[in-house]
Amino acid sequence: MARKKRKQGTAPKREPKFNPFADIAKQLSKELAVTEVERPAAPPPPQVAAPPAASQPPVEAFASAMRGVTPLAGKTGRVRPKSKRPPVAEIAMRSVNEVAEEATFAMMMNTADRPHWAGQRGAEAVEQLRRGAWPVDKEVDLHGLRAHVAERRLRAFVAEARQRRWRCVRVIHGQGLHSAGDPVLRGACRSLLKRLPEHVDAWCEAMPDGGGAGATLVAIHSS
Repeated sequence: MARKKRKQGTAPKREPKFNPFADIAKQLSKELAVTEVERPAAPPPPQVAAPPAASQPPVEAFASAMRGVTPLAGKTGRVRPKSKRPPVAEIAMRSVNEVAEEATFAMMMNTADRPHWAGQRGAEAVEQLRRGAWPVDKEVDLHGLRAHVAERRLRAFVAEARQRRWRCVRVIHGQGLHSAGDPVLRGACRSLLKRLPEHVDAWCEAMPDGGGAGATLVAIHSS
């Protein structure tokens, strides 16, 4: 069988290679083309008003900026606040003063029931002792002593206070927590003070911060 002679000058025809993704690529290209056509156009940028020229006077620039603005009806001039709030320091000072007044009132209410004694000349003195109006010039500590020893020392202490012209002294005798009945030493000291009217005008139980029931404030006769 004779071979067919190939024509000179012509290349042999080749069959195209099989590409499984060719159809998919064509489909994607069509969809992208449709999407680009249907996509809405972007909105134009907002128009920004040009600032007034530097040479324009402030009044005219303000009038130009406010052009088209409707003023509120019935509002003229500057709107001022109805009430002025006090500064923080004033509020803090009011709070401190209120607390001090309440503490003083509570202290006076508590002092009215404190044990006290006023001699013939001590009506005013006992009030001064209650309020703590006089500073304590001197104090004597009799806590832990026997009653007769404490009375001897207290008598000498009161005489010295009168001689040195001390107006207010404090006698520390304790609350008598270890006594079987009433506090022995406290009762003995206060009883002795009542028997010394030439030296003592009045006495009153001390404030809580000054000894409370364990101490007695004594007003010494001043003349």
